[in-house]
Amino acid sequence: PPSKKAAWTVETPHRELFETHTELFRALAGAGDVKVVSTGLQGGSIQDGTVQIVTSGATVTLPLGQLVDLEAERARLAKELAAAQEEYGALETKLNNPGFTRKAPAKIVAAERERLAALRERIERLTQ
Repeated sequence: PPSKKAAWTVETPHRELFETHTELFRALAGAGDVKVVSTGLQGGSIQDGTVQIVTSGATVTLPLGQLVDLEAERARLAKELAAAQEEYGALETKLNNPGFTRKAPAKIVAAERERLAALRERIERLTQ
């Protein structure tokens, strides 16, 4: 929801400049608390449940857990994955049916194979 505000951490060699404009970050980006640290103090590692935005002037770390219900998102992705796998299985069965591949126009069979490949890619992304 737009009303949720996440606490940002900005790691930058330009600490004074960023500290001067933390109110601007809050206003323009909908940030909650903005913590500015000098480069190297965060250790450069990404923690679970966070995302980093890396630019030439700073690295911004956002805790997704403050913005997204991670369990609800996992459940949504699991449901989407199950639906994609079910569709993939049905389409694979259809394409393995010699009656379908012989009788259907080549354009339809090719389109179904493309759809199968797209589903395979989607399943891989959802699994990741």
